Amino acid sequence: ETSGTGPTFSPNSATWAHGTSTVVLAFPLTGLRDGERITQWNWFGRKTSIAGTITARLFKIALVTGTTTQVGADQTNGANNPGDISLGQSGLTESVVSGFTYFIQITPGGTITDTTYGADYTADRP
Repeated sequence: ETSGTGPTFSPNSATWAHGTSTVVLAFPLTGLRDGERITQWNWFGRKTSIAGTITARLFKIALVTGTTTQVGADQTNGANNPGDISLGQSGLTESVVSGFTYFIQITPGGTITDTTYGADYTADRP
């Protein structure tokens, strides 16, 4: 944890409360097969704070070297109390190859009322 309290998982609602933390949450993209392409990813949550910016990113990790590389661009929301939001990116053509794993990283804005519901992705086989 880098600051504050959280995040904490609520099994009753299957959500992550960010707390006052800026500790990242990582959601692995499971079920990908060699030859597929990641075409889209999304994060779903609730931002009820007036401050702080939530940032979402897609990364890949080379399993042999541990090298982490961002795929696509940062997606952010720093709006004042927008409620339910999603962050994500479409139009990607990231080819899945053996030796790599992928995950969506969420960096909370450090405000106690923000929540993560989950994340997903879309892939195709060209």
